[in-house]
Amino acid sequence: MSKPASDKFVGCLLGCAIGDAIGCVIESRSRKNAAHFVEEIVSTKNWAGITSLTYARDGSWIFGQYTDDTQLSRELARSIVENGGFDPESFSGRIANIFTTGAIVGGGAATAEAARLLHLGAHWEESGTPPPRAGNGGAMRAGPIGLLHWNNSDALMRDAWDQAKITHAAEMSCATSVAVAMAVAMSLNASRETSHPGERGWWDWLARFVETSGSLDFAEDIRLLSLKHFKKEEKGSEILKWILDEDHRMQEAITKSGPRWDGISPWSRTSTLWALYAFMRSPKDFWKTLHTALLSGGDTDTIAAMACALSGAYNGIDQFKDETDLLAAIHDNGKWNAVDLTGLAVELHELATSEHPDNKEAPVLPINSESAVTKIASPERN
Repeated sequence: MSKPASDKFVGCLLGCAIGDAIGCVIESRSRKNAAHFVEEIVSTKNWAGITSLTYARDGSWIFGQYTDDTQLSRELARSIVENGGFDPESFSGRIANIFTTGAIVGGGAATAEAARLLHLGAHWEESGTPPPRAGNGGAMRAGPIGLLHWNNSDALMRDAWDQAKITHAAEMSCATSVAVAMAVAMSLNASRETSHPGERGWWDWLARFVETSGSLDFAEDIRLLSLKHFKKEEKGSEILKWILDEDHRMQEAITKSGPRWDGISPWSRTSTLWALYAFMRSPKDFWKTLHTALLSGGDTDTIAAMACALSGAYNGIDQFKDETDLLAAIHDNGKWNAVDLTGLAVELHELATSEHPDNKEAPVLPINSESAVTKIASPERN
């Protein structure tokens, strides 16, 4: 296998951040509201329009702020770079720290509980929330594992499972983490001339890896999803209905009442399936992938973060060449902006490929430092 280019590593981390920052604007809102948002804002790339009364969140929020999806993906990548590989103890410490210091943005209840237990001294193998809760906290941050192990499937499956287990002990949560990480690695290696995510066989391979990792159920979900799409027996709206029906049944079984989410909930099985479908439907087009991801309503930030991380890993940073204002807006409380995430991705690429930065051309982002979308001072990494 030839080594993947560093711009694909950058594309993965920035794709996650962009999907997250845009998706969080309508998180937990209805599918109807999500459709309006896609039509009015995303399709026209009217990012300044997000600050209107329709989509504004609160006075302290500035568009471009990403949430726990990107924060924890970033912390996983930082831990990997710092330790020369995945170290569950190190990453567990970062999870505990970002919650206990109050730096987390929109953190899930299961991850918050795991962070509390870790802070109190629990071992990472015992800190994960047990079933029946099976949230997507592991899958949403799995991208860096796929980047690290782009050419080592055994290590990838092991580490993707373990990094999810820290916060989510359910098999489905761990299996979806493996699926996202493996899809990232496969996207880095994909060739438009041979095997690529626009072919059903590519997804059959992904299902085989998930099955090998220990989950027959989610492997079958992936096979059924690709069958529905590539045989064109069902339209996208029918696939969404299938996933929503499954999601609502799960919600009713756990809550013993009606569904709490109009769109797709944070349940790992259904949210990850829709993220995979969004990428499957338009692997060469980042913006179409984002559109599809958001149309589900519900947990839109996490679904878009996962789908766009895959698209970024496959397409690299060319998809962002005209997004000056959007890139300038990305931040985490005024820190860890797009330039910082790019630097982290390059460091991870160096570790994963043993290729020193001096030996390759570094990715250059088209960022306008005087963007009118946000007025954030030059961030400092912390």
